[in-house]
Amino acid sequence: MNSARRQGCMKQVRNEVTTRCDTLETNIYKAIADHNFSKSSRDSLFSLVKLSRLSSYFPEVRTVSRKVGQAMKDAARVTADSICQVLVQSDVATIGIRLNFLVQLAEVFCEDSCATEEYFPNDFSILVAMSIVHIENVTSDTVNMLEHGFCTELIEEKEVHSCLHLCRQWSEVTTALSKISASVRKLVDEGLKKNPKIERKEKKIEQNEKKIEQKEDMKAEQKEKKIEQKEDNKIGSKGSVSNVGKLVDQVRAVLSLPPPSDDLYTTRCAQVRALFHLHTNDLLQLFQAGWENQKSDNEISAIFDSVDRRSRDLKRLCDTLKDHPSCDIVRDFDGFISQVQSVLISRVSEISEMLSINAPMTESDSRLVDGNLKRFSVLSKFSKSLLVPEQVLSSFQQIMESLRAKTNHYLKQAADNLRYVDSFARALCDLKWHGMRFEMVSSTVNAALIDLSKRFLEEMGSDNVTKLCLQLCGENSGIGQLIVESLPILASYINRLFTSITLPWNDTIDDSGRVTDGIRKLVKCGANDTVNFTELDEFYGMFDQTFKLLISDHLGRDLQDFEILIRSTADRYRAKLRERMHPDEKDDTLVVQAFKGAASFIYRSFGGKIQKDDVKHDEKDVQELRDIKIPLDNAVKEGILDLTCKIFALWSLYSIETFNKGKVGAEDLQHARKPHPAQVVAVFRMLGIGYENMDNLPSSIHEVLTGQGKSLILGVASSVLSLLGFEVCVACYSKFLSERDYTDFRRIFEAIGVRNLVFYGTFQEVCERVLNQSMDVRVATLKFLKDGTINSAGTPSQTERILLIDEVDVFFDESFYGNLYLPVARLSSENVYRLAGKIWTDSSKRSFSAVTTLDEYKDVLSEFSGQKQLIDECIRTMLHDLKNFKPGDGYIVKDDQIGYKEQDGVSFSVVYGYKTMFAYFFEMDSGGDSKNVISEASCKAHTSFLVNCGQLSYVEIVHGFHRIIGVTGTLEKLSPVRSDAIEQEFAIRRRTYLPSVYGVANRTFNDSDTIVVPENEFFFTIGDQISKRRDVGQFPRPVLVFFETSESLNLFYNSHPFSNFKRDAFILNETHSADERKNIVHRATMAGSITLCTREYGRGVDFACRDKRVTSNNGVHVIQTFLSEDLAEEAQIQGRCARQADSGSYSLILSLPSLERFFPSSADFQDYVDKYSTQTDKYKVLNEKRNNYFSRQHENTKIAIRDARQAHLEGLKFLEDLSKGDVKKVQEFLAAQNKGPVEGVTTKTLCLFDATGSMSGLLANTKKTICKVFQDATEVFKAHNSPSWFAVQIAVYRNYNVNDNSLLQASAWEVKPENLRTFMNGVGPEGGMGNEAIEIGLQYANALLATGGLTQIILIGDVPPNTREEVAKRFKCAPRTKYTVQTYWEDELAKLKEHNIPVHAFYVHQAAKQVFTEIAQRTGGTSSFLDVNSEKGAELLKRTVTERILVAGAGSDLTLADALVKTYTARHT
Repeated sequence: MNSARRQGCMKQVRNEVTTRCDTLETNIYKAIADHNFSKSSRDSLFSLVKLSRLSSYFPEVRTVSRKVGQAMKDAARVTADSICQVLVQSDVATIGIRLNFLVQLAEVFCEDSCATEEYFPNDFSILVAMSIVHIENVTSDTVNMLEHGFCTELIEEKEVHSCLHLCRQWSEVTTALSKISASVRKLVDEGLKKNPKIERKEKKIEQNEKKIEQKEDMKAEQKEKKIEQKEDNKIGSKGSVSNVGKLVDQVRAVLSLPPPSDDLYTTRCAQVRALFHLHTNDLLQLFQAGWENQKSDNEISAIFDSVDRRSRDLKRLCDTLKDHPSCDIVRDFDGFISQVQSVLISRVSEISEMLSINAPMTESDSRLVDGNLKRFSVLSKFSKSLLVPEQVLSSFQQIMESLRAKTNHYLKQAADNLRYVDSFARALCDLKWHGMRFEMVSSTVNAALIDLSKRFLEEMGSDNVTKLCLQLCGENSGIGQLIVESLPILASYINRLFTSITLPWNDTIDDSGRVTDGIRKLVKCGANDTVNFTELDEFYGMFDQTFKLLISDHLGRDLQDFEILIRSTADRYRAKLRERMHPDEKDDTLVVQAFKGAASFIYRSFGGKIQKDDVKHDEKDVQELRDIKIPLDNAVKEGILDLTCKIFALWSLYSIETFNKGKVGAEDLQHARKPHPAQVVAVFRMLGIGYENMDNLPSSIHEVLTGQGKSLILGVASSVLSLLGFEVCVACYSKFLSERDYTDFRRIFEAIGVRNLVFYGTFQEVCERVLNQSMDVRVATLKFLKDGTINSAGTPSQTERILLIDEVDVFFDESFYGNLYLPVARLSSENVYRLAGKIWTDSSKRSFSAVTTLDEYKDVLSEFSGQKQLIDECIRTMLHDLKNFKPGDGYIVKDDQIGYKEQDGVSFSVVYGYKTMFAYFFEMDSGGDSKNVISEASCKAHTSFLVNCGQLSYVEIVHGFHRIIGVTGTLEKLSPVRSDAIEQEFAIRRRTYLPSVYGVANRTFNDSDTIVVPENEFFFTIGDQISKRRDVGQFPRPVLVFFETSESLNLFYNSHPFSNFKRDAFILNETHSADERKNIVHRATMAGSITLCTREYGRGVDFACRDKRVTSNNGVHVIQTFLSEDLAEEAQIQGRCARQADSGSYSLILSLPSLERFFPSSADFQDYVDKYSTQTDKYKVLNEKRNNYFSRQHENTKIAIRDARQAHLEGLKFLEDLSKGDVKKVQEFLAAQNKGPVEGVTTKTLCLFDATGSMSGLLANTKKTICKVFQDATEVFKAHNSPSWFAVQIAVYRNYNVNDNSLLQASAWEVKPENLRTFMNGVGPEGGMGNEAIEIGLQYANALLATGGLTQIILIGDVPPNTREEVAKRFKCAPRTKYTVQTYWEDELAKLKEHNIPVHAFYVHQAAKQVFTEIAQRTGGTSSFLDVNSEKGAELLKRTVTERILVAGAGSDLTLADALVKTYTARHT
């Protein structure tokens, strides 16, 4: 072949090779891009490798080969590395592709032709090993997530499926890699085998190519070779392929990981199944708990709804994981459903059998049946429930038909005996008792009773109605009397009964009707007052005559005429009063007088200027407002008497309006309600009658004993005052009682035209009304935020305000007295809802920077233009609250709302920041079909930005009333410090002690009835006392047991000493509906009943005893299981027995550790412990300690009131700016009030406090001062232009004799003191047994270090930490589930010292001095004595914490720290 031809052939071959090489290169790059090395792609690579061996003939192929080799290396590294990143995103599809590609690459690299350094990356094995580690970690996290999901009802079944799918893929990968590793080891052993000729030619060609390469490429190649050389030195000889399995073990050793399981997929499936099995067992236990006695309807519904909802979640998980038979969870789920249905079938069969028996059902059996029926009723409402089979639903319907048949039997029995009074009365009692025992038919029974009573009146006439009432009231069990009280047609008879059992005043009223010795002997007054008995005698005589005349004149007539007469009479008297109050006025319009002082909130609301020195107001300022004269000359008193007579008469006439179809005559007067003389006198004294030398309506307080008509007295007084032109607010501690009392008098308020002048509500609602009358601060704030405009203040009320307080002593509760009212405006819109929903659902958007990138965020800013600063602060707080949100934490789901316990009920207006909003989202997402879930509409309605509108003091708001008039059942029991506060703080100096309308209470309580026992005997003693007090006489007595908390009540209910009583017992707590509560209260005083109540039911609840078997057997017995901090509460609880002249008894059973709070120190308490068993005057000693404790606490409360005044003035200034339309000041105030946590915390201070019994003073003072601490520290920082952002967390520790949830309680990191105060409101003194568990608190501090940092610790306690021996001994005193490993304070302190965390240890008692000093010295902190339980304890605590925050904020700048403290000291000395 000639040269030209040969060159032509070579050219043609070179072209073909080049074309072929380009095709091969394209195929390989596509495989790399697609992460899929198929057989064709491998063939392309192998062909390219073979062609590269001919690089001496085709150098361009060599270049392509090198580029492809580099691409293969990069692909291997990127693929292995990207697996770790994709794992975080849980993208299973992508992970699967990458894993398969990784296997394909490994297989390619193990081919002889490719096992060279050119194609195989030396660090490939390490990357593979790291991928294994990351995959095991991520799947382990997913299993942990599943465990958390079972606990929080947030099961992400798709993520679990993804986890198992990933494990299965990885198992396949590791199987493939294990096969490959055999080939790899072979290659390592044999070495790389190559043809020497080809190798020499390749080397020569490579040298020629290097000469023509640019210098930059040469440098790059040399640099790359140096890097590869280093990597080779780490891994092994150059060009060798390392053992994958060996490297994995090496990586695991470095990372301290456990050895790999044989099969990750099998392991994870086993873990999922174990968790599933554990959760189904827990769910079964929860379901069975739902069948326990004494669950309220709300509790039953919540439990079954949770079981139903979570069973649906489990079913979805089963369906999702059906492709993973190794989990085998379907069998467990089917077993769970089978067990649930077995319970249901057993229960329904039991009910059916019990109802089929013709013999009378015992009380226990009827309650069991009724409870089970209510539970089946709840279950039957679930649509398409997995739990309830059709067989059970069918049986339930049959049972209900049977129960309705029994009800109809009783109805027919009553109807058949309608004309026979005795038989009809018995039939009504049987019917009522049937309805009381079976709540499922109670509404039917109550409606039937009303209908039957109407028929009886129509057919038998009013005379026989009286006979029927006599027969019913003579029935022994009290059911008959309950029927009479509950039926309008029969209720008038109760008026006669009331008259017959009240104190026989006829003995003290002469023929003319004048009260003589009765009032003189029984009505008493305070030390600063005298009673004008002559005036009372005269006025009562006129009242009695006028009242009878009014009744006689209007009996049987249209009462509308009488109502018109009252209004016209009131107009006349009101005009006379106005003329005397404001003689210079030209018309009937009131002009509110301007008065100064911080107490004059009304004036400030109307635009009064706020002076800087107003904060220093004193008693004179309060008196200045009270001195606005409301004259009491003869003309005014005449009007008061006249209107009082008319209101009482109208009230009485209403009571017999329906009697005998309204055709009443003089003979029917016996059925009318009649006020007792003591009630009339109470109204007189409240309205200024019966005082010596009194020409001005005084603020006053009056004792009206419990159960003796406070509601009537307040209703009449408010009616008269409002008719005279005053605005009257009636404040009560209980929303339930307030609504009840207003409902009872609403008709009268409407009839006399004063409905708009009388307001009944809780203290908070009264304050809101006062604030919002002149300008609704929430509405005005929202208008400003939405459109940038501000409405001018509305027209203020121009009538003087009078505050009537129901139970004055409750006003001094820490929830009100010394506390702040915090108005919050809710800024809501569709955009806000979408933004909050995005933050809730997308966990990647839970940082502030991430939120600002959202379109939803931009939409909100666009909607509320100009409010970016405020909105950003709200979002920061929202994110902070979401981080600290815990599903189910303390809230109650009811009627499509989320509420919280408040006093004796559930409040749906209480909001715990944005945690409540996220509770709505959680409950909405949880789904379910019962009423105890949240709808989307409700969630949307409760989603908003929460804009704080300042802080206002309850005390200061109350000062804005012109008069304060109160009634209480415990005035004589009021502690001396509270008595002084009434006179000094509120300028109320007039007092009246009114007699009992039933005479002296027949209640027994002796010193022997005060029983103090060690904690391990506490429940046994209560159970023993219940048995002894109950089982007396022929018929057992009812027993009421009052507990301090729901938790202690439930512990006792489930304890062994109470096990024999559980079927006979009632539980009364805040979860019951109004109807349930009413039924329980009625039955609580029947023979043999045992009722466990929380303390809230110790006042205001009428446990009237109608059971004659009980009244003849010493009456109801009350047991109180805690020592009240105030004697007034104890008196109220005692008043639940021996009511209305009945007999009764009371005993006090106390656990020894619970008394520690009342002693100033642990040493004082220990001295009591040593002596208590031999004391003969236990009650006297404890009462003295209680009074001293209360005195100390009150002094600290006064400090809190003083501190609250500044915040109050700032809140008033904001209202003034808002009313003026000062946009700049309004924006500045709102931004400051709503400042949220920001990134870059300056300092974090952990307050670690002892919360055992002896430290109640510390807890109380923390609540009172925490807001002031933040305020003072912030102001000092600002004064020095120093960074002022600091966070505080409060954690309280106790000891091992409490459960894990109480052993340590902690708030979140907070920058808003109100949230800390809210947290502290839920913390009370508990436990204690010598040295305390400080080690647990220090352990918690170390945990904080690991999760987000810590600057310093402020430790306050009165005893040292437990020794090692004490920890070992006490650790098992209570079940440990959260703290399973013992620790010691020195070990924990060493860890804190390593991180340079100072512990400032303040000891409250000298017993802790040595150890606390050592703790501080070891960590570089400070230590000193802190007398936090003294009368100045609040001030000392505030100063100590504030100074530590200031010093920490200065960091290492000691000069600044000293300056900050000096500034603070100068301002607050």
